[in-house]
Amino acid sequence: MRRAPLAYRLVYAVEYREVYRPLLKFIERDGGSVVVDVGGGYGIASEMIAEHVDKLIMVEIEPEMAVKARDRLSKFGHVSVVVADACHLPLRDKVVDTVFFFDSLHHIRESECALREAARVLKPLGKLAIFDFDGSRLMTKLLSLVEKAFGLWSSFYPKGKLISMLEGMNFSIDYVEEGKLGELNLVATKLPQRR
Repeated sequence: MRRAPLAYRLVYAVEYREVYRPLLKFIERDGGSVVVDVGGGYGIASEMIAEHVDKLIMVEIEPEMAVKARDRLSKFGHVSVVVADACHLPLRDKVVDTVFFFDSLHHIRESECALREAARVLKPLGKLAIFDFDGSRLMTKLLSLVEKAFGLWSSFYPKGKLISMLEGMNFSIDYVEEGKLGELNLVATKLPQRR
């Protein structure tokens, strides 16, 4: 089994749960009953929201992280952990109410492909939520350099480019919240197919 990068093991050893507040707020308000956590890592975000959804599928590409997430989430009968690539979700078209990326989109090399895959599995009027950082901010650029120094893939989208890309994929932007350090919380709705 491939070992998770050291940086992930160090960061996730400290479970600072306050950072998950925007996700929990979103799930309580807009979450839907079938939710997919893409790039869920060790399952901390999934654990935070598990009691608020009917079915939760956590997708993680790193097998070691997925094993630890399974251990963490085994107390929830309605949560499953799947080892898969974000560009190839093992789900049928239009079956999911919500897909979210919590601090994971910038670690996905083919992130545009991952967003298209999220759109594929979402039902019409389903929600896509991205909790990440604005790539145009100086603090985010510094964070990216630090992550790369630890050997992680790290490429953050500037807010405007992310919004434009999602609109091009037939999403309507519900809201964007920005923090002082470049935190970016974006929620969008998948529009019904244009005829």
